[in-house]
Amino acid sequence: MRKGTLCAGRRIARVLATAAITSLALPAQAQDLALGTLDGVPKPEFNGQGYPIGSFRVLPSLAFENTYNDDVFAEEDTDDKQDYILSIIPALGIESTWERHFVSLGAFGKINRYSKFSSENSEEYGAAATGRFDLSGGTSVLTDLHL
Repeated sequence: MRKGTLCAGRRIARVLATAAITSLALPAQAQDLALGTLDGVPKPEFNGQGYPIGSFRVLPSLAFENTYNDDVFAEEDTDDKQDYILSIIPALGIESTWERHFVSLGAFGKINRYSKFSSENSEEYGAAATGRFDLSGGTSVLTDLHL
């Protein structure tokens, strides 16, 4: 009888320990679920690290978008004015890896190609440069140039 009481006591202790651990985990799980999706949060393991070249890092990228437009010319009469658009988006960034000062250069493009209305094909290009020049005593000069 005593042996049975010990086994039952151990079972009850295990059940209570499991319940205590589970109850401690539930509030954390509920908090995680309340955050919603993490679509906008950067994921460092998926962000490109670039290619080191001397004291600079080169960051190339290439993206594609496929869009359907049911009214290409934005007119009330939408008969046969629908098309698929392929956008090709190349970009190139160059950043310094210096401990003091910082320079960043970038160029991008967006090339739109329509499957039916080739007269609407377009290209957009741009470039930007940013610099931070550190002076003494925590003072720095910032510059930006956008083309």
